[in-house]
Amino acid sequence: MKCENLTQHSRLLENKNIFLTLLVFLVFFAADAKAQMFSVGGEPGRIDIPTTGIYLGLEPIDFEYQGGALDVPANEGRFAFSGSLVRLRLETPALQFFLATGGQLTGIDDFSYFDAGVQAGYSFSILRQKQLTIQIPFQLVSSLTSVNSDESITNATQFRQGALAAGLGGFIGVRPSERVRIQAGFVPHYGFSFATGGTFGGSLAKLDGKFRLFLDRVFGDTGLSLGYNYKFNRFDVDENEFDYDLTSHSILVGVTF
Repeated sequence: MKCENLTQHSRLLENKNIFLTLLVFLVFFAADAKAQMFSVGGEPGRIDIPTTGIYLGLEPIDFEYQGGALDVPANEGRFAFSGSLVRLRLETPALQFFLATGGQLTGIDDFSYFDAGVQAGYSFSILRQKQLTIQIPFQLVSSLTSVNSDESITNATQFRQGALAAGLGGFIGVRPSERVRIQAGFVPHYGFSFATGGTFGGSLAKLDGKFRLFLDRVFGDTGLSLGYNYKFNRFDVDENEFDYDLTSHSILVGVTF
């Protein structure tokens, strides 16, 4: 038991170090991107629209086993858990960086979870006006998802999947006043999932949805934002041991520049 606790503590420290390193990177990146703002029509008196946001939030998650019976019954569904994560996001028009971590500090006693990734994309405008914008976003997403279990199983492989996926979806933005914006969108993706350090892999089907409420220029150049993200990932790996559905809901609070 002592050895298992030390192992989990080591994993949590590793995840925390990665988390803090990326946090520092995101802060400096956001500061450098502060000047990347635009104004509608460039007209005098218009309120500039921030294009960079940093979000922090809580993310309830369900990680459910979907594979069939395994040769080793003890391995079946051993990574399945429900709990909460801490989510960090950096969002710009072209790039979005995200990461999350969970474990004992977030109320998950028997597991440690970590994910991180980057999303790049371009949006094709169908309608672009001051009060209403309708777009078709195209996205490429690269991510890493890692789940470690405290359960000690001889020769067991941890769940550590890298992924690359592409998707096309829908987006709508409404601007009812100079300082208030509302955005919502969804993008289904499909791509490849592969075990880091291994030879087996499979497919990843995912659906991402989001909602944002922006209050622009509340404190000088700084604005506030409230957000919600929905995420569904289906890992369909050649080895049944790694067939899982991930469903999460993020409640986010952010600042915009």
